[in-house]
Amino acid sequence: MILDYMNVVLDILAKLSSYDYVINNVEDFRIDTPNKLPIESACLFSGFSSLALLFGECDKIFTDKKFNLVAHMYMKKAIEVINFNKLDPGVSLSMGISGIAFALQSVRTKTDSYSKLQSNLNSYILSFCQNITKENSDFFDIFNEEKYDLMFGICGVLNYMDLFLGNTSIKNAIKKLISIFISKIKINGIQGYSVELANSILSKTNKNGHYINLGMSHGISPILILLIRFYKQGIILDFHKETISIIANWLLEQSKYDANNLLFWPGSVYLDCEQDDYTRDAWCYGTPGISYSLLLAGKFLNEKKMIKTAISGLEDSLKRKRAILSPTFCHGWAGLYFLSKRFYFNTSKKYFKEVCKDIQDKIFNLYNVKYPFGFVNVEKVNGQVNRFNHINLLSGVSGVLLTLVDDVNNSNYAKWEKIFLVDT
Repeated sequence: MILDYMNVVLDILAKLSSYDYVINNVEDFRIDTPNKLPIESACLFSGFSSLALLFGECDKIFTDKKFNLVAHMYMKKAIEVINFNKLDPGVSLSMGISGIAFALQSVRTKTDSYSKLQSNLNSYILSFCQNITKENSDFFDIFNEEKYDLMFGICGVLNYMDLFLGNTSIKNAIKKLISIFISKIKINGIQGYSVELANSILSKTNKNGHYINLGMSHGISPILILLIRFYKQGIILDFHKETISIIANWLLEQSKYDANNLLFWPGSVYLDCEQDDYTRDAWCYGTPGISYSLLLAGKFLNEKKMIKTAISGLEDSLKRKRAILSPTFCHGWAGLYFLSKRFYFNTSKKYFKEVCKDIQDKIFNLYNVKYPFGFVNVEKVNGQVNRFNHINLLSGVSGVLLTLVDDVNNSNYAKWEKIFLVDT
């Protein structure tokens, strides 16, 4: 079966290596003006940076295919788009410089010419972080997902900066940023992370009030994971461990059971109005990602109940599989694969290792040669199933292919997995 995987992967990679083929079939971004690509086409979660990362990683696996040349081509395209548009893409992981810089890690080699570009990108990110942590900065006055989360906010930036912890300036910036997260808990408890619905970039309710998003994409789970990671790496601040404990125990208290007596967490908790408990069983904002953050917290705090609950959370999600239709990372099977992989490494439970193989088979069975990229992103909205030809890492074929070739990677984890915080 692994041979079948590889043949399919290589066939899709051959198609993706053609820039013209990709441009003629891609649905991640719109090309409204001929010969002018939008800024989205450069970004990690919507464009060429994903393909640069994909081919950079596959070059390490298929060493005779010269995929490094394709990786360089797509990275060059990403940089050209930014320069051509003359727009500031921001620093976010999903649509900004942090994501592009992350992809660059997979493209770089010991003899490459990207050192100056890497330095420039890091300087840009560092300058942004230094500005928002100045005493007179009002950046965090309005606290919402765009300010703190993994996709658009500071968690995504911190996740990238962790790669350069040996740089004193970057390390100091990290300290200042995590001190803000800690101070919010120290002053206001868990409500320090609440978002006013009127300020939310995600909430679709017309209600007034506040809510706390629990998930990996837009919630507080990445804050918990990063606080643990930096503490273990020697960045230890006042009230640091207490903050980890407060977040983790509050998350533990939010767990519920569905009608089939399966454990789950709501995607969000509304503090002063009724809430919808609906949550997809996916990496992004559902029980699997939340369970993972709780597993890491339980191990860090040596809390057996926390660990046991986290394990039950993922096990029950894998039984329920609510709204899992797509092979992709964010909303689908690829994300569940890597979470199961991390649970296996952290717990040694063979069940999770067996699940990984089953998930790879499920993904492979969703392959269709008629699709331009072999796999599509499947989304069900208002009862209607939609399929999209996406190339990106988050909701497209790049993340799918990296999941299928994961068995060939003999290391504990590849550096790109850090993007989704599934590297611990």
